[in-house]
Amino acid sequence: MHLNYFFLKPLCKELDAAWRGFTLGACFSQQKDELIFHFYKNEEEKFIRVSLIPQLTFISFPESFARSRKNNVDLFEEAIGGQLEMVSITPCDRSFVMAFNNGFSFLFKMHGSRSNIIGTDKNGSQRLFRSQLLDDEGLTQEQLASTLALTKEHFDEMEGELRQFVPILGKETTAFLNGLGYDDTTIERKWALVTEMLGAFENPTFYICRWQEKVQLLLFRAGEVLMETDSAIEATTVYAQKVSREFYLKTELHPLLQRLRKELKQTESYLKQSKAKLIELKEGKSYSQLADVLMANLHQVKEGQEEAVLDNFYTGQPVNIKLKRALTPQKNAEIFYRKAKNQKIEIEKLEEAIAAKEALEETVAEHLLHLEDMTDLKLIRQYIQQHGLAKESKQAAINRPFKVFQIGLYEAWVGTNAKNNDELTLKYATKNDLWLHAKDVPGSHVVLKWRAGQNFPKPVIEQAAALAAYYSKRKTDTLCPVIFTPKKWVRKPKGAHPGAVIVEREEVIMVEPGLPN
Repeated sequence: MHLNYFFLKPLCKELDAAWRGFTLGACFSQQKDELIFHFYKNEEEKFIRVSLIPQLTFISFPESFARSRKNNVDLFEEAIGGQLEMVSITPCDRSFVMAFNNGFSFLFKMHGSRSNIIGTDKNGSQRLFRSQLLDDEGLTQEQLASTLALTKEHFDEMEGELRQFVPILGKETTAFLNGLGYDDTTIERKWALVTEMLGAFENPTFYICRWQEKVQLLLFRAGEVLMETDSAIEATTVYAQKVSREFYLKTELHPLLQRLRKELKQTESYLKQSKAKLIELKEGKSYSQLADVLMANLHQVKEGQEEAVLDNFYTGQPVNIKLKRALTPQKNAEIFYRKAKNQKIEIEKLEEAIAAKEALEETVAEHLLHLEDMTDLKLIRQYIQQHGLAKESKQAAINRPFKVFQIGLYEAWVGTNAKNNDELTLKYATKNDLWLHAKDVPGSHVVLKWRAGQNFPKPVIEQAAALAAYYSKRKTDTLCPVIFTPKKWVRKPKGAHPGAVIVEREEVIMVEPGLPN
């Protein structure tokens, strides 16, 4: 009911009594759809914070407000310096007017997602805070005002239908009365319930309640009462604090928790599959043993054979070895030795990837453990910033002109062409990022984004290097040397071709070209 007529009416009465004579010192915005008013009288200061965000519309009166040094704009300059003369509710509407002695007035139209603040100067010229609401142009308090016939005769004509009798009653009061059995009682009992409720609204007590699974400002007791007060100003201010906190927890923390839980589930699935594959590689066919057996029994194998059954001195059992007819036994053995080398590399890479994923699993689980128990929004935001958990906006991601890959909790950015490589390295990369490139061949610049307070894990560097190898002329090589260095050691000489840079310090790592796991 924080935007309901029956709440705004006592709020205006209280404001008119307590704020009349205060001077408007500033009116500014430093956040979209939010307007701040600063009033003063002698040494006393007062503030109004109006949020017109469609999902978070409210009026509050904080004791203080710290204006940011930048990213704010002064608005309604013509009103500044005027003394507040009157605060008046619009009859039977969710709006009110603040009028000043310099002829300026503000119309606060608190119509949910269509809420707006309309400033009118002494000459009748108007300015809309939310200029996109074109229907508000020329709107006045008189146009919004209406009347109600709250008589027993009219009530009987409407057959006790609340929405027709009191259309401004609001869904909260309607639901409350229905909970008292309004729909199923007699017309006389309905009249008694309505008149009792409307009578209580004339001199209300305000309640902040958790009712219908959300925090609400009510003019009656319902659900769990969190606060009770006789001040409308205090009530709407406390309400704004509570719903703001819940709103930003819902929009900032809950999606992050969902993303971390999904990442943990994916990591657990990857570990399960990778460990099964590792067991298969270690316990399966050993190319090294096949090569040794073949070399030890060359005298038993003739050229042109497609297979040979030989004694495996490792197991004590005969083994059937498939051969290439066009190759000599020695050449077949060389192929098995090469496969054995690749098999060893694959096992090592898989073990490293498993170690990296286990470290990621531990990190994500730790983040979840901390965040799930946190309720202080300020501490949550600090934690998110310190650990680099903020998700980039979709629009920012769309605007980036390069490929982006996720390697655990790290992001790897990959250039798409020579000119784009320059843009990535010189414009988007920061000095603490890790810069990678396939050694001595054309390829994409790769930038591994730095996370505050953390060193780059070796498995993450290896996967980023594999990306650099994959997006290079060595893409099809079994192994590729990749240079890596902090971006601060990369510079572009004057007159160099697009994509050409000089690396002053570097390290080299050998990797198999490929995309991140």
